[in-house]
Amino acid sequence: MAETGENWFLIIVTIVVTCLCLLSNIYLLAHYQHPDDKLDGWGSKVIVVLALTSAALTVLMFPLDVGNRQACDDSLEISACNFSMPMRELWYFMWCFIAILAFVVIPFALFFYESDTAASFYSRCLSALFYETGLLVILGLCILLPYGIVGFMEFDVQSVTSGLVSLDRALTHSNSSGDACIFPTVDDTDPAASAAAGQFGGDLCDGLTGDTVSAKWKMRATFPVFLVGVASIIGWILFSIFGAVGVVTLPWDWVRGFLNRPRKVITKSDYIHRCRHIAQRSRDVQDAAKRLKDQERAGGRGRKWRREVQRLGAQLLEIEEEEQWLLEAYPQGEDPAAKWTIIVVFHWARLVGGCVGALWSVFWLLHIILYVLVKPAAHPFLNDLFTGLDDAFPLFGTAAFGFFCLYMVMVTMHGMFKMGLWIGFMTIHPMRAHNTFMGSFLFNCVLVLLTVVAITQFCARAFAVYAEGTEVHTMFETDVKHLIGFKPLYDGDVFMYVFVVVVFLSLCYQSCTGCRQKPQKKARINLNDRV
Repeated sequence: MAETGENWFLIIVTIVVTCLCLLSNIYLLAHYQHPDDKLDGWGSKVIVVLALTSAALTVLMFPLDVGNRQACDDSLEISACNFSMPMRELWYFMWCFIAILAFVVIPFALFFYESDTAASFYSRCLSALFYETGLLVILGLCILLPYGIVGFMEFDVQSVTSGLVSLDRALTHSNSSGDACIFPTVDDTDPAASAAAGQFGGDLCDGLTGDTVSAKWKMRATFPVFLVGVASIIGWILFSIFGAVGVVTLPWDWVRGFLNRPRKVITKSDYIHRCRHIAQRSRDVQDAAKRLKDQERAGGRGRKWRREVQRLGAQLLEIEEEEQWLLEAYPQGEDPAAKWTIIVVFHWARLVGGCVGALWSVFWLLHIILYVLVKPAAHPFLNDLFTGLDDAFPLFGTAAFGFFCLYMVMVTMHGMFKMGLWIGFMTIHPMRAHNTFMGSFLFNCVLVLLTVVAITQFCARAFAVYAEGTEVHTMFETDVKHLIGFKPLYDGDVFMYVFVVVVFLSLCYQSCTGCRQKPQKKARINLNDRV
């Protein structure tokens, strides 16, 4: 009879965390949405909240998987436990649900949102359905055809062979070595081999002698596993760039935001003066945009034109940053003093978050180098930290593990927005407070859902010691890793090396640009002092 491995506290925590994620994403939507979308697009808003909640819960399922495994006593075999959660089924469900959201639901909503608003609801649905059908046909060809041709898992095995002999002969047989094998029964067309069949001798059934035959064992992968493998490759491409950039820029930008904060409330006259200055700069940008539009009609999009567009976009972002700084420096409303207090607390919280984030980024980088890239691993590092916290109190280790995984989601999203500003030919919809349209929300949700698969695999690889025995670790390290064509990438930790290289490149870039931005920061501080 199976022993119990249930943990009702784990089930309660799961329900509470799900509710918190849902409420947090509703607040995120309300905080970032554009005023023009405030009363429209309710279907898209539900999809955004559902997608962001699914992304967060997918990452949080990893510590849930760890806690579910730890609910079973170490002295028991895994097959002898009745776990609280059917984790393998839950993982399959989440992967398929994410695929439906990323490739079906969100693209349809995005096509519907970007369609002509003057058309009827029925016409907009038909237009979105037309584009969605084309997208699904392309995706079907790109996924189903490779699955039918190379959708197999391949394992390296040692082939051993043994025949059969009657039990009385086996009991009475005397062999000094004690490890002799039985020759297998072979085809009767080979008289010599047939004569040896059933006889004692040889070592082809002993896997420890080193004389076994190496072979490849191939089996058909389930479609969810193959789908996860394809999504992981796409996610790794995004994560190894955006995540690496975010590891550096998130704590950097938070600390820099604190240093560039308004130090005191400005006067009304200075507020009016700055508003006029921003209005003048906005008119200049608008005039420049009209000139660029005329140039595009006359001569097309040349290199000079694209460079001017990038420069104009940078000026527009500077104006938006100045406007945000001005709104904080001169709070308005029914209770300006209370708003100023909230602003001050917010910036100090950003400083604390930036310092903690910098520490976590250093820990992550050291862990990747010491445990993943060095062969053999130099030290388990964070694996030992989580195990030690579990020894003190089981919830501590699981919570710390979950925070480190969620931190990678945060830095990846931050890197997406940062790369959108850095690379002119790659436009990524930015998310800004009270200035984000639903199209940008939907677009970023697709990127987040794709990177979540890679982040989960990244954590499974980095925390292999702590996550040993979990369903997701088995899924990635046993199933996905052995898909044909995937193994060289994962065995060589190619994406891990790319991740570390991009981290150091981003650090060098931030160091250089940070030095160039010091005069601007100094000028802003002098303005505060003058006021």
